[in-house]
Amino acid sequence: MRQNFRLATVFGIPIGINFSWFLALAFVVGLLATGVFPQAFPSHARWVLWLLALTTGLIFFASILLHEVAHSLIARLFGIPVRSITLFIFGGIAQITKEASRSWQELVMAAAGPATSILLSGFFLGLWQAGGRADTPVSLMWQWLWLINLGVGIFNMAPAFPMDGGRVLRSALWGITGNYYRSTRIAISMGRGFAYVLMAVGALMLLRVSFFGTFDPFEGLWLIIIGLFLDGAARSSGLQLRVQQALNKLPLRDVMQSGPPELAVDDTVAAALAEAYPPDDSRVHAVGQDARFVGLVSEHMLRSVPPDRRMATRVGDLALPASRIAPFSPQTDAFTALQEMETRETSVGAVVENGVVIGFVRREALLAAAGLGAATPPRRGR
Repeated sequence: MRQNFRLATVFGIPIGINFSWFLALAFVVGLLATGVFPQAFPSHARWVLWLLALTTGLIFFASILLHEVAHSLIARLFGIPVRSITLFIFGGIAQITKEASRSWQELVMAAAGPATSILLSGFFLGLWQAGGRADTPVSLMWQWLWLINLGVGIFNMAPAFPMDGGRVLRSALWGITGNYYRSTRIAISMGRGFAYVLMAVGALMLLRVSFFGTFDPFEGLWLIIIGLFLDGAARSSGLQLRVQQALNKLPLRDVMQSGPPELAVDDTVAAALAEAYPPDDSRVHAVGQDARFVGLVSEHMLRSVPPDRRMATRVGDLALPASRIAPFSPQTDAFTALQEMETRETSVGAVVENGVVIGFVRREALLAAAGLGAATPPRRGR
């Protein structure tokens, strides 16, 4: 079952919604419709307050989307590919497939989101002021939106990686020390520490232990959930750093799979499988036409064709086109190759020397070289 579905495309960036987002929307709308608005306007019709709550919730999540769009546009300005933006239960995340190459780029990219939230807060504050702070539901909506966007901007600037503030911290440490890996490790440690603080505060609230008054136990539970999420994100970032350190100076020549005999576009699947070499479903073949590389096909793809159709099926009908395959030189470092394959959403790349495909590199082989077996590498988010 698909967990995400495409909503729209903004500035060429696919916008998706995770099904968990509907839980967040329901929570926000329910909070406003059963607590905030009825308390302020007890005489208003319930359907009016629910409609206003839904409108407020949708505007709030549109603000979260703009926060992520800001990250993404700055990333693309620096030549960093953005795969998509997804709204989910904890807000939004931009899938950025590469890290910034300079500390100042990281700083600008990380700060763009909170800055956008602060600007939106000012915009909604202006609407509230323009209405004369009137005692109306619409005025309360503008007031709530300016306060919540201000909160989002401030919270995201907490110096806890991989939150925006943690990335700002890393960029500052990176710029001062010149050591990317050490700066990232420090930022990750602070991120995990911040997560533990949130969970500890949440636990105290659940136990109704507080030095600042009485809290709703549900708020404590929510802080624990957020803390667990942030700790998991920090752990994932640590794993990403481990992969980067292991592969950053490893040339593809050392991990590539030498190319087996090339297959022609018009070869039948039956003929391809009849070649005199040991069968191996992990083997990848270049597919050529008139001495031109046009794609690749794995033996697994060939063997997946039913036996009664192998004589009538051409290799070219199955081949992954060359446009989907990242070409690399034998000297390319393995981490760069892994990033490019993530950008192209493919699990294999071609190693090319003097215009000739001399081998292939598979995602599984790169992860194994990093000591992760066939594990899924963590995705980058903003």
